[in-house]
Amino acid sequence: MSSGGRSLVQRALVVLSALLAMGGTFATSTLAYGVYRLENIPTEPVREVLEPRPPEVADMPAEPGEPEPPPVGGPFNVLLVGDSSREFVDSDEDLESFGEAEGRGSDSIVLVRVDPSTGTAATLPIPRDLWVALSDGSGRDRINTAYERGGARLLIETIRDQLGVAVNHYVGLDFDGFRELVDAVDGITLAIELPARDFNRATGRNESGLDIPVPGCITFDGDEALAYVRSRHFEQLVDDVWVPDGRNDFGRSERQQQFLRQVLAKALSDGLLDPRRVLDLLDVADQSVTISDDLDADAIAALAMDVRRISPEAFTDYALPVSDLVTAAGAQVLELLPAEADAVLDVFRGVAPRPPAPSEPADGDEDVEVPTAPETTATTVAPAPVC
Repeated sequence: MSSGGRSLVQRALVVLSALLAMGGTFATSTLAYGVYRLENIPTEPVREVLEPRPPEVADMPAEPGEPEPPPVGGPFNVLLVGDSSREFVDSDEDLESFGEAEGRGSDSIVLVRVDPSTGTAATLPIPRDLWVALSDGSGRDRINTAYERGGARLLIETIRDQLGVAVNHYVGLDFDGFRELVDAVDGITLAIELPARDFNRATGRNESGLDIPVPGCITFDGDEALAYVRSRHFEQLVDDVWVPDGRNDFGRSERQQQFLRQVLAKALSDGLLDPRRVLDLLDVADQSVTISDDLDADAIAALAMDVRRISPEAFTDYALPVSDLVTAAGAQVLELLPAEADAVLDVFRGVAPRPPAPSEPADGDEDVEVPTAPETTATTVAPAPVC
């Protein structure tokens, strides 16, 4: 894969958080101009393949003699897709960082499940190389091919048919939008435990530009954040030796999920809901965001009220259990392990409760293991405390 093909999951997650923040602001301040701008964000015609959200539920049973509490929205799944389009590339510097790419392509795919009634959420990155039968009847291929051939509609249908998971809403974002969105919220701060870089030993170059010589609480601007979440050759300096994280997309997804918590904390903060800041975000969203055509201003406002119930600490991160597979044509892809995957997918299907995070005790003081990426001999990412 070329150096230009990098993950965009964090860009989509930033956009989702920003849109929800915008919706909450305009719902409470009745800024007519803001509502107008929200309704002019480009949409993807996928309404027909989306599943409707479950009905509203009571927050908790009312005590005898007390009025019934207001209902909250039912749990829902959002499909976030990073588009690898590089139409914005217009300089030698951008060409060096991103390369050239024509047409549409999915660079990252992630499901986010939000349950407002419990105040919890979960994330599930879907590997681009997952080998599936495409829902257009064209045969088996990598799941990212669904997006390349049929856009969001075919991708949603393939996820529904092959993973048995419904999609309720869709958000897409391109490369350039992420940089501008991070800058629009004045950066994202993340705790970095060790010096880090993105160094491709095969080419002898830093592919994304990530270079953190001094660890600590780092506030990433748009370019720096883009380099961090794009890194495919992530290395950390351990005892004066650069040690690569050889888990490929799994390690990258873990770093992105760490970043997500800080994104949500910033995007849902009261300071971000200042109308002037929201209008700055709308300027970016007009150019870089695509949402499903079921999301008008009212729907975004309703989602905002639900998502603001979620704390960044209330997220559980999952990984699909997969194994390596070489196709008949010699391509190296990933094959889903159905028996093990069902335990994960059931959470996103809404037929299994969200298990506690690994640090939390389950009922009966027994630990519940949350599926994670396959073990490798490579180093893992150093834990990142909250700054």
